[in-house]
Amino acid sequence: MPLDEVKDNNEIDDFINDFNLKRKNHESDFLTGLSLVIPYPSKEITKSELVITTISQYFYPIMLGELEVSIEDGDSEETINISSETIDNVVRNLQFGQEETDSKDKLTNLISFSKWIIDAGNKDIVQLNNPGTYYTPLWRFDQLINKEIEKKLEEAGDNFNRGGRVGFKVPVKVQLINENPKIAWFRIFFEMDKNLNEPDCHFIRDGITIVGVRPPKKRDIRVVIIADDPLLSKLLGDAENPAHTEWSKDSPKFAGKYVDGDKVIAFVVNSTDRLLSWLNKPSEELDEDVFSDVFPMPEKDDHGEAGGNKKNHRAINPMPLIPEGSKPALLNVTKITGGVKITDNPAVKEIPDFFRVELAYLRPFGNPLNNYNELDFDLAKDTIGISIENAEIIAAERNQLEFRIIDRNFIVRITGFDMKRDLFVRINS
Repeated sequence: MPLDEVKDNNEIDDFINDFNLKRKNHESDFLTGLSLVIPYPSKEITKSELVITTISQYFYPIMLGELEVSIEDGDSEETINISSETIDNVVRNLQFGQEETDSKDKLTNLISFSKWIIDAGNKDIVQLNNPGTYYTPLWRFDQLINKEIEKKLEEAGDNFNRGGRVGFKVPVKVQLINENPKIAWFRIFFEMDKNLNEPDCHFIRDGITIVGVRPPKKRDIRVVIIADDPLLSKLLGDAENPAHTEWSKDSPKFAGKYVDGDKVIAFVVNSTDRLLSWLNKPSEELDEDVFSDVFPMPEKDDHGEAGGNKKNHRAINPMPLIPEGSKPALLNVTKITGGVKITDNPAVKEIPDFFRVELAYLRPFGNPLNNYNELDFDLAKDTIGISIENAEIIAAERNQLEFRIIDRNFIVRITGFDMKRDLFVRINS
């Protein structure tokens, strides 16, 4: 019989006593909350594991003083109280196996990082530019960064690359259907930890850590994202599954409730990789502008893709020959019917995660990109087709496509251009 159908006080009292629940015996004195009884717990659920999991997932509200947790061991009658005042000592006294010393260091460093986050408040973080409610929620440098913020971003990048901690306050547009749009804010904090074997990433929505959100690709990064603005927190909460492990645009409470709600989720999830790409300075061995190339490209082969060179046009071979001492292009670009195909260059050992593609029709005079006109084409419109494999589109509008590489075996195709006109393409990492 389900417990909520039990009305007899004697049965309830027996249940409380049999399972040693900390509930008072009179209805008026009952504590608020939920008691769960698990008769046959897994042997892996030990006291240490419960403490480690509790701290890993609820460290932030505990350290803010908003949550206290007590874990009792019925066998030893030991009680572990986890609060803002005791959390350091609890972590210090945790028993880890010999092979788990990295786990203890990871937890200790997370607590230290969280103290800095709480102390930093708003005074030590870079607040990005508020683009207003006109724009779609997309990671656009020109919308979120002005000259003053760009200088602060450079200083933050210098600090971060020297091993310092950095934080950002980020705006995003949130709009309920049939209501006016508003700007919500969330915060994101980074530190580099060379001892990490995988990224230590924590997306926190109103004190709850959402464990299933994709972490950044860079393995030696610790990042904490805090979404406690009521507007954004409500949107993300509506998008959560019942277990609070991930955000999905298909959640029943979310679907059809927000304008561009899926883009808001993507904006928050992509914030880690995008800000990391802005913080990390390009290597001295790489050009920031990887290449500028003019199409049409070489004669087509049997597959409809490029082969040789065309006079007065600089072509890119699918497998370029790299003269000694020169720098290879990070990506390969080839002409296909009505557009271009972008793929990995196997000759390059390491490439960045993010790229921006800029396109414009070639003109007799001047920089084609400066002379781009929306009447020529717009990547956000149906006339242009974008297909992508093993990569993720971050933004596609006007003449710019921004994408993130998931696997180096990726392909990006952009088609639908005027086949009588030549394309100018530039790709920035």
